[in-house]
Amino acid sequence: MAVKSVLAFAVAVGLCVWSALVYHHRRSTGSALLLLATLCFIVVALTHVFEALGILSGLGWGRPGSLGHYIDLAAAILGLTLLALGVGVVIVRRSL
Repeated sequence: MAVKSVLAFAVAVGLCVWSALVYHHRRSTGSALLLLATLCFIVVALTHVFEALGILSGLGWGRPGSLGHYIDLAAAILGLTLLALGVGVVIVRRSL
């Protein structure tokens, strides 16, 4: 579990670096939304790393109804929403 979590965190950080570079070059709404989405995915990956390694176990990582569970859930929903909005903005701008 710890290895998968750390790998997911590494992928999320890589995507965040890539989206930060894209945002730096384009400074568009779509690239800003994609950057925010990758930051949310970093939070999701970190919650799984914390769960696997037992860091801040008082937050109840992985237990339904706990604060850790809701942090993970909210970050995942927000990340997916921002990703969809960012991709939608990019597609609409390219079609104009």
